[in-house]
Amino acid sequence: MLFLDTDILLTRDFSAAFDGSFDVGLTYRNGPSLSAMPVNEGVIVGAQGNAPALKTFFDDVLDIYEWLAAAPSPSARYGFDIRNWRGGQLSLAGLIDWAVPPQASAKVVINKVRYKFLPCFDFNYTVTPSDPPQFLATRWAIHFKGAKAKGLMAPYVAFTRKNELTQ
Repeated sequence: MLFLDTDILLTRDFSAAFDGSFDVGLTYRNGPSLSAMPVNEGVIVGAQGNAPALKTFFDDVLDIYEWLAAAPSPSARYGFDIRNWRGGQLSLAGLIDWAVPPQASAKVVINKVRYKFLPCFDFNYTVTPSDPPQFLATRWAIHFKGAKAKGLMAPYVAFTRKNELTQ
C-alpha cells in the first residue's frame, strides 16, 4: 500500500521495494536544514498484508501529532498552528526520535512495527526545473513540490507517454 501526496508521480513499480523485511517504509532526507523534519510524508510505503502494523503506525503518528499540536513550543517556533502545516512531518520525525540514516539504523522497530528508511533521492525525489526527464525516469517516485515544479508535471507526463508509445 502506498500513501502519496497528490503531487507525486510514480516512475517505477513499487512492488519490488516490498522485500518482506519491513512494515512501513519512510522516505528520509539528510542535511542540517532538514534536522527538524528528516522524514518526508509525501511517500509512505505500507507493506502488503500487514494492516495491524499500519494501524499501529498511524495511531502512533496521530498521538504524536496531537501532543505536538497541543504543545506551545512548535507554534512558537513556526509562528502558526502546526495543524495547518508541518504537523505531519514533525510527527513522523518525533516517531523516529529525529534520527535517520546514517544516525539511525536503516531499519528500526518501534512499538512492534518494523520500519525501513528509504532515501528521498530515489523514492521521493524533489523535482527541479533543471532535471532532465531521462533522469527523473530513474527515480522510483518524483515529487513536484511548489508552484514552479507543479508546472513541470504535465510536460513530464507528456514525455513519458510519448516514450511509452515509441517503445
